[in-house]
Amino acid sequence: TIFQGSLRVICENIIIPNMIIRESDLEVFEDEPMEFIKRNSESGQDLSHRHGSAVALIHGLMAFHPDEMTHILCETVTKCLCEYSTQPVKNWKSKLLATQIFSAVGARGYADAIGVTSVNPLINIVDYFNAQVMPDLKSNSGILHPLLLLEAIKFVVIYRNQLSKKDLVQCMPLLLNHLESKNFIIHTFSAIAVEKLLSIKRGGEELFSSADVSTIVGKLSISILAL
Repeated sequence: TIFQGSLRVICENIIIPNMIIRESDLEVFEDEPMEFIKRNSESGQDLSHRHGSAVALIHGLMAFHPDEMTHILCETVTKCLCEYSTQPVKNWKSKLLATQIFSAVGARGYADAIGVTSVNPLINIVDYFNAQVMPDLKSNSGILHPLLLLEAIKFVVIYRNQLSKKDLVQCMPLLLNHLESKNFIIHTFSAIAVEKLLSIKRGGEELFSSADVSTIVGKLSISILAL
């Protein structure tokens, strides 16, 4: 369309630069965990921070130009994932940016109480979860950069109602392991994720039954009490 050129300029010169993590963000992550948690609320919509504003701009433009915005930003996601695959340790920021962009593009509706309420039909949330999110959740937290692990945890929380029970059951023991992380932010978001998953209701009933929870309640109680 006639707007695609302008949309690409906005994405490349405004949205993406403001979503790339900076040294100042890393300093907040390391030195001011409570401030970092505030900025990285579940919705990612802290408009007082440039990242939240960039996500809000994506959602605003997606409402009027869904096809064009999806195409442009998914090109960036693919490029970033390619960069990450060549040198994962060095290019961890590329994977972080890819997941953050994908997560923003995927959400068409959102409510704090239940996460994403409707998704972008042009992308596949479950495929990205299996290919990119689960490997990070399974990774040793001492090897994977903690911000990549954090983004994987946030993805599960935000898209919890788009994932199947089978997917969420696989996530639960991984989240319990991350409750034992020495990193304050990681174990805090892991605890939030566990609480959000256990509170999911589908068809008027809780998704996780007493039988489901019985296998994890011991470790969960010990980890929470330890924290």
